[in-house]
Order: sequence, then structure tokens, then C-alpha cells
Amino acid sequence: MSLRFVVLTCLLTFFPVWLYADNPSPGDIIKRNAGVWSGTLKTFAPGNPEPVKTGRATERTRPLGDGIWVVSEFDIEIDGERIVGTGQFGFDQIQRRYVGSLVDSKSPSLLVFSGDYVPETNATSMVSQSVSAQGGAPLRWKLETRHTAPDKKTVTMFLETEPDRYEKIMETEYTRQ
Repeated sequence: MSLRFVVLTCLLTFFPVWLYADNPSPGDIIKRNAGVWSGTLKTFAPGNPEPVKTGRATERTRPLGDGIWVVSEFDIEIDGERIVGTGQFGFDQIQRRYVGSLVDSKSPSLLVFSGDYVPETNATSMVSQSVSAQGGAPLRWKLETRHTAPDKKTVTMFLETEPDRYEKIMETEYTRQ
């Protein structure tokens, strides 16, 4: 076997890895969330960088079908109060966007999200609109899921306090079990 053949074989074998290493497919991005995750949750008041409350969170996420959709169930305990919820997230092939929905036992309405993957931060960033339970004022939310390592992720919820200005209101740092 010639050295040229060995080099060519190695290049052809590893080229797809080099090509897609920094450009994951939507399915790869969604599948990263599959598994059982546990972590620490912190809530924040707008304008206050210090946590107001802390608690524990568990998320169980399973893929559907070919992996561009996942279903999540979560269980949160914060100050002795339990909150349970569910979400569906995936990649809408028609819109070419990441989409999802989220509802929990304390929410007055369903949140429906749409957004993009941001390669520079290795995160999906999606926004949603709803109305306030007190008075019906419009609200805009941003949900960001950032993978910091193969088995670590940070999920952050932001509230728009002024046009195009979002403030962190909740952050959960998860580790896959």
C-alpha cells in the first residue's frame, strides 16, 4: 500500500468530520437535548443581577422519529413549591427555523417560540409573545439553550423590558445524568 493511498484514505475518511464539526445539522442540534438532565435553577427580578430564588430542576427529553423533534417534561422545586411542565421543540423544515412550545402548571398561557441557532455561542435563541395575566399587556420572551459541554447546558429565560432589551429572569444550569 502506498503512502499516497493511506493519506488519501485518511483525508476522505475525516473530511466529513472537518466539514461539519462547526456546522451541526438541525437534527444534531436538537438531539443534543435528549436525555435526563438535573440542575440548579435561579430566578431573577428585572434589573437585579443577583438571584431572588434558587431551586432544583429535572428535565427528561426524548426524541421523536428521525430526531428533529423532541418532547421534554420538567419538574422544578423552588422554595418548597413544585412546578411541572412540558415542551416540544424541533426544527421546522418549512420555516427553516427552530420552534417550540412550553407550558407549565403556573403559566396562564402557552408559549410558542421561534428562532435560530447561533454558532458563535453554540445556542438556540428563540422568542415568544404572550400577554400578562394582570391586565393583558403584551409580553415578549426569549429562550436560550446553550450547550457548554457534551453533557452540560444552560437554559435561560429572558423577559423584554423595553423594545429589543431583554433581562434574565430565570437560568438553569443542567448536567446530563
